[in-house]
Amino acid sequence: RNTVRALAAAGCTLVFVGIESGKEEVRRRLLNRKVRDEDLIRAASLLHEHGIKLGTYNIVAVPGTSWRDDLATLDLNLRCRPHTTQALFLQPFAGTAVHETAIREGMWGPKDDERLEACGQGLNRGSLLRYTDSRERRRVHNLRNLFGITVAWPRLRPLVPALVDLPAGRIYARLGALWYIYCHLFVVHPGLAGPR
Repeated sequence: RNTVRALAAAGCTLVFVGIESGKEEVRRRLLNRKVRDEDLIRAASLLHEHGIKLGTYNIVAVPGTSWRDDLATLDLNLRCRPHTTQALFLQPFAGTAVHETAIREGMWGPKDDERLEACGQGLNRGSLLRYTDSRERRRVHNLRNLFGITVAWPRLRPLVPALVDLPAGRIYARLGALWYIYCHLFVVHPGLAGPR
């Protein structure tokens, strides 16, 4: 509470929080994040209470999870009510627990480490993980692209399980990209969108 008060007094207008996963067990076991859902929700509430906008970072396509786990991440975001959000595909860097899980699940191999290094951080077009189920891959990708739009318009949430099954990946990718640009210009950097 004191930290948020100090941020508001200093003129802070936006804070990004790494939710990463809507499942505490996934955050703790695979992502090495020991934060409870209640703590994230309380922090979001304090930021709202003090007039500070909230942005969230989230990870989808975590090995050992399914698109339904990513749906739980969406639901936690809906409870936190961020002004902007990003859902990024997991990148299983060597030396992490999630890297070992990806290898164990058959979603990652030694050559994939080289591919990841070649792509660099920030890869956002698609997951580098090898899915054996193309339907699961489509669901994860579609959910990632609909994530920010659904957080902005929570009434879409009941439709998401049906929408992620549709073969509309290119449309969703364009919608997601446009939404990201809009948020970046009007929420994260509102001064960039207007006249100087």
